[in-house]
Amino acid sequence: MQARCAAGKLPRSVILWRQTSAGRGSRQIKSWVRKAQYVREWSPLYERPPCSVVPARKVFEWRDATLEASSKPKTSIDQTGRPSSRELQIEMRWLLEDSTVARGFELPEPKWNDCCWGDLEIESHKWRSKNADVGGGECLQMRLSLEDLTELWRKRIYERVPIQYLTNTAHWRDLVLCVGPGILIPRPETESLIDLAEEHVKANGGSSPWMDMGTGSGAIAIALAKMLGKRSKVFAIDLSPTAVQCARKNAHRCAVAEQVVARRSKWFDSIQDLKGKLGGILSNPPYIPRADLANLQAEVGDHEPVLALDGGPGDGTEHVMKILKTSAIFLVAGGFMGLETNGEDQSRAAMGAVSETGFFEDVRIHADYYGVERFVTARRR
Repeated sequence: MQARCAAGKLPRSVILWRQTSAGRGSRQIKSWVRKAQYVREWSPLYERPPCSVVPARKVFEWRDATLEASSKPKTSIDQTGRPSSRELQIEMRWLLEDSTVARGFELPEPKWNDCCWGDLEIESHKWRSKNADVGGGECLQMRLSLEDLTELWRKRIYERVPIQYLTNTAHWRDLVLCVGPGILIPRPETESLIDLAEEHVKANGGSSPWMDMGTGSGAIAIALAKMLGKRSKVFAIDLSPTAVQCARKNAHRCAVAEQVVARRSKWFDSIQDLKGKLGGILSNPPYIPRADLANLQAEVGDHEPVLALDGGPGDGTEHVMKILKTSAIFLVAGGFMGLETNGEDQSRAAMGAVSETGFFEDVRIHADYYGVERFVTARRR
């Protein structure tokens, strides 16, 4: 199955985040342990075996009725940042793509053929144009029953749980990653960091190891490993043990477990052995100003980890500046640094801070897919 983009690829230009600071200290540690145990049980929906056979007509009827009901405002308790009808249609398509396994007729003998939900949708338009029975009497092998799909969609609409958590699946670049509660869902904007790193590698070469700081699902580290090939190790660093375990799981699933080394550290604190050894550092650190966290959409605010969102007081650059000002001693001469920011003012502040260190050259700001000046890159002198 081809990978597709996460929720940020929807028409909404920039996904915002909300989270309170509750759950820190001992409660946060207990939560980490509990979620880290769950990581082992996560399995992307599209990898699960079929468990149900449903007439194709009933699946289409369920989809149409569910989307119609979901479009009514009363179906969502919190209307702040509520997904549009178009966004829900896209997410429904994702859900049914990952749920559908095969098509066929049960009688007189079962005979199944692999199928894609998108093809079924195209055929459904033809059936309807001819006033024919939608589904043509065929049945579908599904990974979820209609009852399970109904309960999952209820959580999506009423509880505003991100579709990626409900399916344990995030599509990012050409990767299909396993995600769940406690893991930041990788956004499509961040994909540009890999493109910027690849440009550097093509121009400068090198076989030194790289590092992804604040790895979360391991998306950046895994994409780096695939881009660099077996010539370089990639260290995936995160403070959250849930994230470290998830990154390891995804590295194994994506066949780069021998290249990606996941380690727990609060930024640079526990990786002093890597000083002066890294060919590059990439990071998508927390950068949402703390004062803004209480006003952001429910999908993120009520479900995604505050550890990955809270950029600290003021302008939200607490972690950005920490990385910028410490990276130099960990990079080899000519090493690359690339960071994501909240954009605009943050990126300009970060660019100024990098230049002031005196350790970097070729300091630049790069725009994301939407034209937001989001990334800062530099090369170690």
